[in-house]
Amino acid sequence: MVAIPVFRSRVAPVLDWCSKIVIVSEKGPDSAASREMYVQEDSRFALMRTLRQEGIDIVICGALSPEMLNYGESIGLRIIHGIAGDIGEVLEAYRKGELDRPRYWLPGCREPRRYKGGGKCTDKPAGAPSEGPGPAGAGGASKVAAGPGGFCICPECGATVRHERGIPCSSLRCPECSSAMSRKMS
Repeated sequence: MVAIPVFRSRVAPVLDWCSKIVIVSEKGPDSAASREMYVQEDSRFALMRTLRQEGIDIVICGALSPEMLNYGESIGLRIIHGIAGDIGEVLEAYRKGELDRPRYWLPGCREPRRYKGGGKCTDKPAGAPSEGPGPAGAGGASKVAAGPGGFCICPECGATVRHERGIPCSSLRCPECSSAMSRKMS
């Protein structure tokens, strides 16, 4: 199943603030077999869990926060972001494998569209680690960086999210219990 956040019959520009999501079959003939889900004002991490519990495998969206991206991927969602356009056209392009065409790029994004914080997209390949807001050790963190890879883990409840290069785990809050995260190497 595929979920697409909606704003005025188009892909919502920011997943974090959407109020309606269309859910459609990945292989269905058209978007007529879709259903709508209205988003409550709960935690955005709860939204990601709900999507996964609803059987969603893929989320196609515009921009989203790095925390939402990491959390969604950590619970098994495949998130295709940096996408803009009419819902029907975007769904058809997805089914044909044509979402990489410039007409579906979120304005301000260039190929490949890898969203990161600050409302910008980068030119890095989809699997490449993104760089955070400044050098390792910024924001009062230790001057010794643990390097790329690994996870941020909550010492209270054990929840994990993928580590983003340049963003200290200690600056993140757990999506489950809001405790400060710490670093765990993979």
